[in-house]
Amino acid sequence: MIYKLNQTLVVEMFILTLLEDEVALHPSLFGKGKHVPAIKTLIEDKFVDRVIPDVGLAVALYDILSIKDSYIFPGDLKDSQGDAACRVQFRLVVFRPKLNELLVGHVKSCTPMGIQISLGFFHDVSVPVIHMRNPCVFDERQRCWVWKYSAGDGKPPTNYPFRENERICIRVKSVQFTDSLDSTLEASRRAQAMVAKKPEKEMNVSATQDTPSEHKHVSHVATEQPPMLVVGSVEEDGLGLLSWWI
Repeated sequence: MIYKLNQTLVVEMFILTLLEDEVALHPSLFGKGKHVPAIKTLIEDKFVDRVIPDVGLAVALYDILSIKDSYIFPGDLKDSQGDAACRVQFRLVVFRPKLNELLVGHVKSCTPMGIQISLGFFHDVSVPVIHMRNPCVFDERQRCWVWKYSAGDGKPPTNYPFRENERICIRVKSVQFTDSLDSTLEASRRAQAMVAKKPEKEMNVSATQDTPSEHKHVSHVATEQPPMLVVGSVEEDGLGLLSWWI
C-alpha cells in the first residue's frame, strides 16, 4: 500500500512528492552496504516511468529519507524466502503540470476529435476541438486540423495547418486520471457515434470549406483511457505551432 504524505512544487511541470511504501528485501541483500542500493533499485523498478493515481508520472527517484524497522517473516520456499519487509519514506520527481502552464511538444497525430501531442517523455497530451481557435476545420485528405485565419479585410482566409512532427505550444486546461475519465467515457463514445452518422456537410471536416467547423459539442475524451491525460488549449495568440509566430 502506498501512502502519499506531501507534495511540494519544484519547478513548473515537475513536483517533489513524498511517499511511503513497504519494500521486501531478499536475505542475499542483508549485507552491509547492500540494502540501500537494493532499496533504491526496487523503488525505481516499481515507480519510475509509471503513473501514480492522482499524483502524476514518476520520472526519477530523488532521495530516500528514512528506512524504518524491518520485519522478517518465515519463508515458505515459494513466494517468500525469509524476506525482510521494511517501510521506506522517499521522494520522487513527478511530472504533473499546473493549470494554465505553457507546454511545448510535437504534434503526434490529428483526428476528428482533436490533436494528440508528445512531450518526448510523455505522450498522453490532447487538444480537443473545443479548445481550438475558431474557425478550425479538419482536412480529411491531409489528416490535420487547419486554422482558417481571416484578417477581416475581405480577402480569403489564410490556412494554418497543424502538421505532424511540428513544435506546438499549448496551455494546460486540466490534468485527468483514469478514475476521473470513467464517468465521461461512455458519453464520449455516444458523441463520436452521433458525429459519425452526420452528413459530411454538417460536420464541416473539409479544409476547403469556408464555414467554421461546428465542433463545440464534441467530447475530448479518448475511447482508450490513458492512466493520465493532460488536456490543453490553443485558443490564444501565441499558442499553436511555433512556426506561426516565430
